[in-house]
Amino acid sequence: MREVGEILDALEAAGRLENAIITFTSDHGDCLGDHGLSQKWAPYDEVTRVPLIISAQQRFDGGRNVDELVQLFDLGPTILECAGVEPDVSFEAESLNLALEGKPFEGRTHVYCEQGKDVNFTGAEYLTMVRSRSHKLVHFAGKEFGQLFDLDADPKESRSKGEKKPLARPGICGRQAGAERADARMVCSKHTAYQECAQADRGSIGRTRMS
Repeated sequence: MREVGEILDALEAAGRLENAIITFTSDHGDCLGDHGLSQKWAPYDEVTRVPLIISAQQRFDGGRNVDELVQLFDLGPTILECAGVEPDVSFEAESLNLALEGKPFEGRTHVYCEQGKDVNFTGAEYLTMVRSRSHKLVHFAGKEFGQLFDLDADPKESRSKGEKKPLARPGICGRQAGAERADARMVCSKHTAYQECAQADRGSIGRTRMS
């Protein structure tokens, strides 16, 4: 964290720290051995849940934790509003300033992630994820099966309801037999969380999706 301290010292030396909006975040995490993977190429929470720390001495009181679903592109209208600029009405991103000001803030019901080329499980050219507070649905483009996690019962995402076997290591998803794939589709499609997440995903077609 030395580099962060150097940035803060430079802002203070320039007399700009009190008027600055400091945002600490990341574009993604890494598995670092979890799920048998080392890097970022899967939409597990280790990858898609990133730190988001915002400090603005003259604008917001510090010391609050906000446990709501948000997306990285929500920072756009947040920063614009802080700069006195009204976000364009076409933005689908949502300002986080209510949360920063300590006012009632509900966050999002679902968040999204997309990735080109699934290099771990199926070889699909594209995959998408939709996540609510309680469930996560992953769709591999062109494949007959996916992943559905009950995050309350399985917070480590080790037992997918979309497969008979847990997707705990690279390649296992692509080795499911045809009968197992058909069973996985049936299990997923009848699951209430699947229907809810799938409906949210269909409603997002054509939109910018980030997590």
